[in-house]
Amino acid sequence: MKLLLIADNDSQLLACEALCLGSGINPDDVTLNVIPREGTPQSILRRVRQLGTCWTLQLTQLLNSSKLTSFDAIGVFLTGSKLNDIRLALERRSKRPLLFCGFNGVVLDHFIEGISWRLGYDLICLSGPRDQDALEQLVANTPFANQRTVLTGLQRNQVSVKGPPTSEKAKQMVFAEQVVMPATPSERSAMVRLLADLADRSPEWEILIKPRISPGDATFHEVETHISTTLRQTLGVAPRNLNITYKPLPDLLQEARLLLTLSSTAFFDALDFGCRPMAMSDLGLNPSHGSHVFVGSGVWRCVSDVSDLDALDRDLPFPDQQWLHWMGYGAEFNPRKLL
Repeated sequence: MKLLLIADNDSQLLACEALCLGSGINPDDVTLNVIPREGTPQSILRRVRQLGTCWTLQLTQLLNSSKLTSFDAIGVFLTGSKLNDIRLALERRSKRPLLFCGFNGVVLDHFIEGISWRLGYDLICLSGPRDQDALEQLVANTPFANQRTVLTGLQRNQVSVKGPPTSEKAKQMVFAEQVVMPATPSERSAMVRLLADLADRSPEWEILIKPRISPGDATFHEVETHISTTLRQTLGVAPRNLNITYKPLPDLLQEARLLLTLSSTAFFDALDFGCRPMAMSDLGLNPSHGSHVFVGSGVWRCVSDVSDLDALDRDLPFPDQQWLHWMGYGAEFNPRKLL
């Protein structure tokens, strides 16, 4: 099967990476068109070049290319009207590849808008029953009631080597930042204070803040103040056991016992690598933070209520199995079903 994937930002490219690695498709059979735009980290671009042949055509150039008919299927990981533009342009052709599309991980909000742009594709990739239930309610008794879907899951990392038991790992907790969640300076400052207080209460532990990007790097999310600046402005001098690291998140998750985050992507990555996750609830139930998706997980907790990290390490449960299944995390949901 010859596969073309289309994306234009870092989150979409990571979704393409997860699909390729999770499905086991041969890189010789994959072409990835990265539509040029500002804000795509070079580190991500380097990673996706390993997935197959890379093109950098603008959307108009791509849709006018005679090479499109050489593919068996085209996967579109774009947003908004661009999804519709591609579908309409290819439907005008007498012969075309199968068209499918998907989302970039957990859909935090605007699901109705997002799915509306995707209706009419031959196949829509969804994470799990949560999204499938929402789609079925949306399209019931409409011309799209028979829209085909496939559940490709939330497991992005195919880990072949099992890590050491948690008890043998270093006493480290990783805080994986979500760039714009929370977005306001006051909320981000409050978040940093919570981490500093927890570090003071846990002197035998190291808390590692993993920023989404390095200072000066770009992402499709716009952020005014890098978290390293917020840390300095809020604390002056941080506790000795609260540090920023730019190591790759997979490496950190394999080494650390615990993950704290508001990022749903990092949350499920932690499970892939055998690191126990906790979702921060101190900022309340707020869809703009994405925190609402963790309700029912069993591990959505206030950092301020944690007496120290030894206690959290001892008492933090594994996320609720029913919630994981509902979200789409489990062996039965994987990209191999797509192919």
